[in-house]
Amino acid sequence: MYNQDLKNEYLQQLTEMRDYTGRKLYSEGSVKNYKNILVKAENTESQLGKDIYEFTATECDSLLSVYNNRSFATVQVNISILKSYIDFCISKGLVPDGMNYFGSIFNNLDKYVDKTFISYKYISLAEKNEIQDRYLANAMDAALIELPYVLGGGFELEEIINLQKQDISKYEIKLKDRVVPISERTYNILQDSINQEVYYKEVLTENTSYAEYKLTPSEFVIRPAGSTKKVEPIKYQTLRGRLRKIKD
Repeated sequence: MYNQDLKNEYLQQLTEMRDYTGRKLYSEGSVKNYKNILVKAENTESQLGKDIYEFTATECDSLLSVYNNRSFATVQVNISILKSYIDFCISKGLVPDGMNYFGSIFNNLDKYVDKTFISYKYISLAEKNEIQDRYLANAMDAALIELPYVLGGGFELEEIINLQKQDISKYEIKLKDRVVPISERTYNILQDSINQEVYYKEVLTENTSYAEYKLTPSEFVIRPAGSTKKVEPIKYQTLRGRLRKIKD
């Protein structure tokens, strides 16, 4: 890493952070992800001959394109990590003007995404958020369109089907072969899905209405509706059907 001692000090601080109960705020997997983001910045730092905290707004903008971001959620997480590092540097008095450019990057995140990794190209990040916030009757459906963005273009449907409550913490999703950092928005969406007790299905009548189906308590984040059978993962056909319905 460029300026290795400083970055190691930052990472060590993350490792030592605790909440009010004494529990670690950042798991080993999270700290490793933070380190990976800093390591990937090394080439750009070396070329410019300065640490990230010294970057101009234009240089920060260019750095975000280095990461081959696979989803909009990944862009958000990377911005959050870089912002956290700059805040650390500001707290040490290394940034005279106290400016953190990563704290002001909110719009046009699409440009930082490697388009070859987008699975759901038919909606932008802004459209996805609007659909989730305004048009979906079910928290579970909001989670269903959130997960492809979070997991990236290489995700497998099995990862969504088999995702359980225990796999999710406030900062990450633990999958079989990797750990995926998540934003606060993603965490809240997934928690709402977990806590949903009734699923609403649209009834096609002259005036749109919804039929209610009780959801069986389960460890799975995405669950089938109206099932009285033993708890089991949602079926492929049902999952794809919901995705098509959301798209329409």
